[in-house]
Amino acid sequence: MVVLDCTRPRPPSADLFDADSAVAFLHHDIDRELPALRGALASNAFYIGALGSSRTHQRRCEQLDALGFGQDSINRIKAPIGIFAKARDAQSLALSVLADIAAARLNAN
Repeated sequence: MVVLDCTRPRPPSADLFDADSAVAFLHHDIDRELPALRGALASNAFYIGALGSSRTHQRRCEQLDALGFGQDSINRIKAPIGIFAKARDAQSLALSVLADIAAARLNAN
């Protein structure tokens, strides 16, 4: 498991993530997540998920499109993240995200 701090000045590269990696973005700042998201999309991580509303995800997709990412790459992002709609508290969100990752892992095999 890799935990990333998207506030760090140097974004992670694609070689940080492999086919056994799940990458989850749990904040609402697209500008801060974009460098790490670019690295995740360039990898073969089995799960890439991002917190945020449908409108936030639309903006995320538009920015990635402008950077040259194809629709197949952009479609790898699960957003909004998790399996429970409208999970607001930290415990529900954590359980929702872990369940989503576990389901994706089962489907990847």
